[in-house]
Amino acid sequence: MDTREYLQQVKTLTVKIEQRQCEVNELREAVMSVRSPAPDKERVQSSGTNDTLSETVAKYIGMVTDIEDMFCDLSCLKHKIIGEIHEINDPRYIEVLYKRYVELKKWELIALEMDYDYDYVRALDVKAVKLFGETILSAHTNTQTDEL
Repeated sequence: MDTREYLQQVKTLTVKIEQRQCEVNELREAVMSVRSPAPDKERVQSSGTNDTLSETVAKYIGMVTDIEDMFCDLSCLKHKIIGEIHEINDPRYIEVLYKRYVELKKWELIALEMDYDYDYVRALDVKAVKLFGETILSAHTNTQTDEL
């Protein structure tokens, strides 16, 4: 995994969570659209519809649990990457890496917020990502290798 891919893990996990949430919303709508029988009607025991409904509810609960786990993973990942970004000494690099790879902001917005030209922000990113890879990721890789 190269440096940019490493930093983009936050975006990847965020996209997966958003897609899973769409899936959960669809399941919720499916469950809510099932009408319960009118109270004055005679009830007939049928396992087909109830089994399908119970399976859908179980799937819904499982997916909600998965999303909660993914949010926990995302929080831990962000905390780790923010800590690694903070190991860099140049505040411009820290800011551009944080805004782009943690807050997932677009280049135009980053340039506006940092009060820099768009092209300058992109050039800063290239330098910051290179430095991050050379110093932070290399140091962590060497530490892990030394521990083995």
